[in-house]
Amino acid sequence: MLTFRFISGFLFTIVLICVGTYISIGDYNKRLQIYNQSVIEHREALRGRMTYSELTPTLDRPPEVLGILCEGVGDQFGTSFRTRGAFGTMLVIRGERGNPYFAAFPRVDFAFVIAYLMSLLALIFTYDAVAGEKAQGTLKLMLANSVPKDKVLLGKYLGTLLCVCIPFLAATIISLLLTSLLAHAGIGRAEIAAVSVIILISLLLISLFAVIGLSASVLLKQEATVVVVLLIVWTFLAVISPNLILWISLAARPVTNPTNIHIGDSSGTAQALAKIQEAENRNTITLEQMVKQGQLAESLNLFNPITCYKTIASGMAGTGLETFLRYRKQAEAYHLRLRAWHLKKLELHPRRASSYSAGDLPLDLSGMPEPDMAFQEESVASRLKRNLWNIVALLSYNLLFFALAYVGFLKYDPR
Repeated sequence: MLTFRFISGFLFTIVLICVGTYISIGDYNKRLQIYNQSVIEHREALRGRMTYSELTPTLDRPPEVLGILCEGVGDQFGTSFRTRGAFGTMLVIRGERGNPYFAAFPRVDFAFVIAYLMSLLALIFTYDAVAGEKAQGTLKLMLANSVPKDKVLLGKYLGTLLCVCIPFLAATIISLLLTSLLAHAGIGRAEIAAVSVIILISLLLISLFAVIGLSASVLLKQEATVVVVLLIVWTFLAVISPNLILWISLAARPVTNPTNIHIGDSSGTAQALAKIQEAENRNTITLEQMVKQGQLAESLNLFNPITCYKTIASGMAGTGLETFLRYRKQAEAYHLRLRAWHLKKLELHPRRASSYSAGDLPLDLSGMPEPDMAFQEESVASRLKRNLWNIVALLSYNLLFFALAYVGFLKYDPR
């Protein structure tokens, strides 16, 4: 029975990780191509402009290569910023998805497989670790031979963890090989260090569900009861709790959708600029509400091991909310530089703010800040420090449930 479970789980994991990683790589390559095209198009769009109000540089952030392993939430807030310098605020632009499928359905990437499939496998491998032997009477015989209970429990935990770690390691190797071979981007030392942390955190999550299954197997007498309880626990942690966190975040931090503003035939006039400014202000308010909503959700994720794991994984992969906030901060710094340049030019050519004459030449862009700035990535050490409390939470959950299984097993009387 255990052999069948192991082979079935192994094969299903390999098939799912191969298909999911291959699709994720295709999405990443497509988004990278879109990014490269956007950078060229946005740079070309600045040439030949006749008024300073038309200069709206767009700052594009390249997709994260580790987004192949963990999609995260950063791109849901925006991937580009369009700034108007002295003529308005910044406008956030959501990047085009490489694969439209991911706009409606979750991506089956490495983090998804670990969070949902491997956690379920850990429960499947442990539900009868003690309860099954109780029913068969083999546990009573084992303990009658003066085998220490703590060694028996530790052996079952390590044996189960080893069984789950074999498909886990196979899935990890396949994901990394496919990424290094097919993704149109290199993996440097920083990415390798981040992946190493993600692997260790994945082992922590798998270990947690192994000890949860072991605890239920120790504390409950019947295998059928253990199965029902563990299915309820997994459903709550994997389905109900994440949606409950989302609902609480939506209710506590509501987002008001900005209304579209009709400009009509007044394009290029002061009235049109005022309307554009009003729309941008509303978009900024909406974005701030979305950020606060996301930050609240990340705080609540601490209380669920699966969402806690996904927060750590996206944070280490550079696809979390913090990455978006870091890029916005850099974009705001560029916006201020562009504004200063605008004001300097307008002192010399005030007439060219929003109008020009027939004989005027295109604007002189000398000294203008370069819009294609390099995004300053957060160091792995900084990401690790920022996710420290989530890592401590996963460790604490492991210790809590192992202690529960340990105490319950020590109280077990084989007579």
